[in-house]
Amino acid sequence: MTNQFEEMLEQLRERLADKYEVESLLGAGGMGAVYLARDIKHDRSVAIKVLHPEFAQSLGAERFLREVSVTAKLSHPHILPLYDSGDADGYLYYVMPLIEGEDLSDRIERDKQLPIKEAVHLAKEVAEALGYAHSLGLVHRDIKPGNIMLSGGHAIVVDFGIARAVDAAGGEKITQTGMSVGTPAYMSPEQSVGDSVDGRADLYSLGCVLYEMLVGQIPFTGPTPMAIMARHTMDNVPPPTIMREAIPDELEDVIMQAMAKTPADRFQTGMEMAESLDMVDVHTAMHRRPSIAMRQSGMVRQSMVGRQSAMFEQPLPLWRRMVVPAVAVLGIAGIGFGAWAAIGSGGGGGMSDVLDPDRIAVLYFEDLSSDSALAPIADGLTEALIDELGRANVNVVSRNGVLPYRDGDVARDSIARALDVGTLVVGQLEPRAGGNVMVTTRLVDGNTGEDVGERETFTIASTEIISARDSVAVGVSNSLRSRIGGNVDLRASRLGTESVEAWAAFRRAERQRQEAEDLLRARSTEGVPALLAAADSLLQVAEQADPDWMDPVVSRGWVFHDRSQTEEGERAGRTIQEGLDLAERALRADARNADALHLRGTLRFRLYQERITTDEDEWNQLLFDAIEDLEGAVDLDPRLSGAYVTLSVIYYEPQVDRVPDAAMAARQGLDRDPYQRGADRLIDRVFWAQLDQESLRDAQDWCERGAERFPDAVAFRRCQLWLLVTERMEPDTMRAQQLLAEMDSLLPDAPAADLLRAENQVIFGGIVGRAGDTDRAREILEASEQFSRTSGLDDEQELVGYVAMMYTQYGEVDAAIDLLKRYVAANPHHNFAAEAGTVWWWRPVVRSPRWEEVARLGR
Repeated sequence: MTNQFEEMLEQLRERLADKYEVESLLGAGGMGAVYLARDIKHDRSVAIKVLHPEFAQSLGAERFLREVSVTAKLSHPHILPLYDSGDADGYLYYVMPLIEGEDLSDRIERDKQLPIKEAVHLAKEVAEALGYAHSLGLVHRDIKPGNIMLSGGHAIVVDFGIARAVDAAGGEKITQTGMSVGTPAYMSPEQSVGDSVDGRADLYSLGCVLYEMLVGQIPFTGPTPMAIMARHTMDNVPPPTIMREAIPDELEDVIMQAMAKTPADRFQTGMEMAESLDMVDVHTAMHRRPSIAMRQSGMVRQSMVGRQSAMFEQPLPLWRRMVVPAVAVLGIAGIGFGAWAAIGSGGGGGMSDVLDPDRIAVLYFEDLSSDSALAPIADGLTEALIDELGRANVNVVSRNGVLPYRDGDVARDSIARALDVGTLVVGQLEPRAGGNVMVTTRLVDGNTGEDVGERETFTIASTEIISARDSVAVGVSNSLRSRIGGNVDLRASRLGTESVEAWAAFRRAERQRQEAEDLLRARSTEGVPALLAAADSLLQVAEQADPDWMDPVVSRGWVFHDRSQTEEGERAGRTIQEGLDLAERALRADARNADALHLRGTLRFRLYQERITTDEDEWNQLLFDAIEDLEGAVDLDPRLSGAYVTLSVIYYEPQVDRVPDAAMAARQGLDRDPYQRGADRLIDRVFWAQLDQESLRDAQDWCERGAERFPDAVAFRRCQLWLLVTERMEPDTMRAQQLLAEMDSLLPDAPAADLLRAENQVIFGGIVGRAGDTDRAREILEASEQFSRTSGLDDEQELVGYVAMMYTQYGEVDAAIDLLKRYVAANPHHNFAAEAGTVWWWRPVVRSPRWEEVARLGR
């Protein structure tokens, strides 16, 4: 292809030599190529667009030149004018001014999302240009980011020079070339199916462009151009506020009206659309109300916050769901609702008209060095500032809350909406001559994305980088004091060392360890050992540089914890023990080191999970030792939210049997840090506690919160499936089938996942039975029972117990009792008979005259 355009370049040079000096190829597209040239007569740089020969042949030179001359009369500040046109021995061309700047597609590719104010401004200018052209009978037919140039902060529409010629040539002739006018990603429904179009098709395309400017992606995607065009014709437009909650409702309404399927429902003129854009308040996101998008699609807005890949872990053993004792309603209704305002709304966007400036997020400082050499220092300064703001009782988002945005390109107002903060602290580190580093901090208004107050800038020597923490604290204190009032007095960050070498090595190691943990959470071990090995080497450097500083020692313990997750059996046990030795070393230096207690408690639980020892008493003691450590850690430092995650799991273990405490720990962990990495597991844990105690309304609420915050998580599809079995919800079998299909696509190809799929089928059988189709339900449940017998995955007959549970839910109590006899005989240690009477699932069974047949097996 390049040779074709290079050959065309040589021919143009020869054929246009009397008028233009054609210099080089600027770019190429579906209709032709653009060349840089110098207009000899006027001594100016120009761009010459040359049509593909087959396209030109289809149009015809005479028709093209006649029709393009009409467009040369267009005179509008936001339409690129035509200087000249002609036929160079078969090459049809037209000449345009050379615009100094980039096109909108380049800008979107670089920045992903444009500031709302700028996107509205550019769309308004394009709408005005289209309104003017449409009034003269010209339809562009290919409005897209690549045909919108940016120059001096303004939009300029290009390629009007071919629109009228294409109209005159007719669609059939163009199609015969194998090309088409229009781009599938931006094409209106009527243009997609080949109907006649008018200016409203251009406005539909502009709606697509505005959507992309704000969201960072096109409204519809698909594997082929035909698939994309089909979605434009049939699918509802996904509301842009799902991806970016800072978009005002009025602006979303403009997009949805412009992209209406029927032309009569769109803006009728470009000026009408421009006027609607002019009325949008771009400075303050509006109070959320049911918008056009929601009325059209019925979709619920979901936040970008925490869109992690789902883990399909079991929050508690399958059998325990059937025997967990009923517990009193949790007396923690008043805990943590300030933090839960954000989670309950999918991250907080739209909770009020104006984001609270007193709620603050410190974004990870940006490293402006060419080789990322300052990244560890930037991370360290950021996390130290977050820590000190927390100690000063400032309402600041945790490190986990801002971590997803460390290396991303998300617009700042979108981050503010996602985190429900009215003030962002932004910083940059830039290398300077002589080994110095310039540090800049500033505040950004979360509502508008604009700077607030003066920037704080200072320069330090790289050998004195530790002192930068004090300068940052002072600068941010001053800025925040004028922003939110009160006495914001940040103390010097207590990083525990004055060794630059130790601190820098520690920061580099922490970044490596975080990357490894991200991979582990995504169920991937590829690259993890190398990352952990690099982190361990750096931490040993930090230890040697400052032997009295225990943070590297504790961090090394976490490295061994993470490494053990890639190993099995005795090898994993040895790795865990090495981590325990490091925890003990840190505790010998300071018995009240909360971080070291957290580490030791977590590693003791890991050792319990691996079950290395054959001594039953020693194995069980690991659980209670882990509880003692973790409870001691949170007593010393209640901000250790990760310790609550582990406690909420341990309390569920049958040897411990502290279900109310498990739910309490989950709630406390979420209250301490709603954005922590284990938040999905904690929400799931609270859901099950509420479900087990028959608090169905609360269970549904927690399930919905989890689904809103983690829309790709298997756990929060499973909780929806379970709720369909209960009296809380109608037994909607169509919805259940949809949930099954979604979970199946998310689960990996692994035996544990196959067992979970089988469990899901059992639950589906119960839903079908509740819906009244008992014959079909029996077929599903009998097939599941057969899977239990033949798969080799259900040694403890857990699926059999679930099948019995589902029979119970729609009234086949005798069938349930027959299966429970088999289940209890296979699992006498589960103490089913003693505890079933306390669980609402089993009431019909316990009340049955046949209950004694089950009870005597468990005695």
